[in-house]
Amino acid sequence: MNYRKLGVIEFGEALLKSLDLDPVYVLLYQARLPKEQLQRWCVAYWMFYHVGVASELSEYESYSFWERILAVLSSAPRGTERRHFRGERASKTVKYLWHAYSLPEFFLESIFDWPRCTFQEVVKHVTIHPQFGPWIAFKVADMGDRVLGYNVDFSS
Repeated sequence: MNYRKLGVIEFGEALLKSLDLDPVYVLLYQARLPKEQLQRWCVAYWMFYHVGVASELSEYESYSFWERILAVLSSAPRGTERRHFRGERASKTVKYLWHAYSLPEFFLESIFDWPRCTFQEVVKHVTIHPQFGPWIAFKVADMGDRVLGYNVDFSS
């Protein structure tokens, strides 16, 4: 068999076309959630990195979103990547986000508040928040672009 090496753009386009991506991205795309619920889903996912927890929390609107997170904070499962999002530090982070943004949708607007942003700008805006380091900042940028439809420039 003769294989041709794909360029990075061509490879990326092939991944998108074949849906050979992070299965969470495909799930969210095919679920076709209303915009605001999808936004809440992503914010919850970035805190817990757990599909089930994010799905349950996305059902809560307005202030009840933050209230529900605080109510389940000690018992909700987390993905390995967010295993340190626990205890008093996690509680302070949720209260900080609630106070700073009142609604989870406003948190996203603070990160993606322009027609096109760079990956570096997203990382800069995400990492100013407690318990949001470089790894989750990458996920925010990636999911912001691929799942939420924000235009993030990853070229550099």
